[in-house]
Amino acid sequence: MENKVQFGLKNVHYATFEEKDGVVTFETPTPLPGGVELTFEPRGDLIEFYADDMLYYAASNNQGYDGTLSIASIPEKFAIDALGEQLDEVDGVLNELADAKGKSFALLFEFDGDKKQLVMLCITVQRVVQHLHLKQKQTLLNLIQMN
Repeated sequence: MENKVQFGLKNVHYATFEEKDGVVTFETPTPLPGGVELTFEPRGDLIEFYADDMLYYAASNNQGYDGTLSIASIPEKFAIDALGEQLDEVDGVLNELADAKGKSFALLFEFDGDKKQLVMLCITVQRVVQHLHLKQKQTLLNLIQMN
């Protein structure tokens, strides 16, 4: 029986991969805890060609998705594996380098109302967006977004 609704976000993981001689090998998935929200917006458009006073040809131009993962914090391992940041072994500081090269990965996740686990392959992320709030009477949690 199909689900009528889907809700929640949990068990977010990522898995880096290597491609050699046309064979893709995934590493063991690593937890990415603290997932708050995940959105995917389709990229591409409908290609329409008119001839003979009618729609002569139509096709979808599927260019994947643009997505955003909102998360409580970025684990150090993810920052190194996917964002290309480097850990200074002397002082323990995680450095975001101007010429850092991120690495593509698979994003795995699930939600309630469905027994399926979902995977988005070949994800790349840009530098993270951080929303920081000052502490007042009501504490707002800081949120990090990855696009």
